[in-house]
Amino acid sequence: MKKAGVFFGHELLFGRLAVVSHLGFYVYNPYKSNKFYYERIGLKYQFTRQLWGAADLKVHRGSADVVELKLGVKL
Repeated sequence: MKKAGVFFGHELLFGRLAVVSHLGFYVYNPYKSNKFYYERIGLKYQFTRQLWGAADLKVHRGSADVVELKLGVKL
C-alpha cells in the first residue's frame, strides 16, 4: 500500500535528548483505510556529534499504528 503525506513538527531539546512530535496529512491515500491525518511522537538521543538514535510511535486518532526505531548519521 502506497501513501504520500506532508508533515510539520518540532524537536524539544533537553541536552542530548529530544522529544519529537509531528502532525502529518496524507496527500495520496487511495485506500482510505485510515483518517486523513496522523501524529508521530517519539524520543531522539544524540550519541555523538554525528550519530543519533530515535524511537517513534505513529498514531491514527489515538490508535497506535507503527513503532519505528531509527539510527542516523549526520554527514
